[in-house]
Amino acid sequence: MAKVGRFFRDALLADPDGRLLWRSFLAFLVSLAGALACVALGLAVLELAGLPRDGMDQVDAGTGWRAFIGGVLFAPVVETLLLGGMLALMPGRWSIPSRALLAGLLWGLLHGLVAPIWFIGTWFPFFVFSCCWMTWRRRSFRHAFAAAALPHALQNLVAFWPDILAG
Repeated sequence: MAKVGRFFRDALLADPDGRLLWRSFLAFLVSLAGALACVALGLAVLELAGLPRDGMDQVDAGTGWRAFIGGVLFAPVVETLLLGGMLALMPGRWSIPSRALLAGLLWGLLHGLVAPIWFIGTWFPFFVFSCCWMTWRRRSFRHAFAAAALPHALQNLVAFWPDILAG
């Protein structure tokens, strides 16, 4: 368990260094693993509670190029800029994980308005993206943007892959 904690800290919270692309890829792996775990747990809870999940995730994101441009290019850019603004409004005396948790929950709620089940799979990735933003913001806005937007785009590429291939 200590290795997991160290990996998490090194990927998301260590001081900015010259490994932005590598650490962005590690952040993607952390966000993807967390999202998959949250979705599996969330679906298991729904199943145990006897709640139907039919129609909870039915959102037409388009297919082919439309899904790729909207989900993998446009959404990460816009949402990362909005995320940075949201984080700038939070009290600086709060720890990075505290601010990231609040931002992740708020972004999960916003995505849950589109499709309720999306909350389950988005709150943790936005926690990760927020950690990346705040860690790299100490270096520059450009670094913070890249550190949050790159794992976000990779995350969406995995999520939208079936839609992209369908077009």
